Amino acid sequence: MKSAQASGPLAHLVERSAGHRTGEDSIMKGYVYILKRKNDSYYVGSTIDIDKRFDEHQNGLVEATKYLLPVALAFFKEYPTILQARQIEYKLKRLKSRKIIERIISDKDIQIK
Repeated sequence: MKSAQASGPLAHLVERSAGHRTGEDSIMKGYVYILKRKNDSYYVGSTIDIDKRFDEHQNGLVEATKYLLPVALAFFKEYPTILQARQIEYKLKRLKSRKIIERIISDKDIQIK
């Protein structure tokens, strides 16, 4: 699994890793992403379209982040399927560890299985 380089409005971010929902979960690539919110907390999510999802966060369309704008995309990683990305997202959210999130951002990789 590789870290992704996005095109479009997010192309200026050098290294990121990252993921939303369709009926084609088993075949569509997915992303796990980490946002840093204005209160210095982190948000972990997954999507099939990292640019679109980041725009939704930035425009206040996501309940979990709309009161903590602006957000910055700290990291994203591409996975072969959205299902795999969601599984990693779920594991990261269950860990609830700022230290692990910050290590992922600094290492530019997710090392959990």
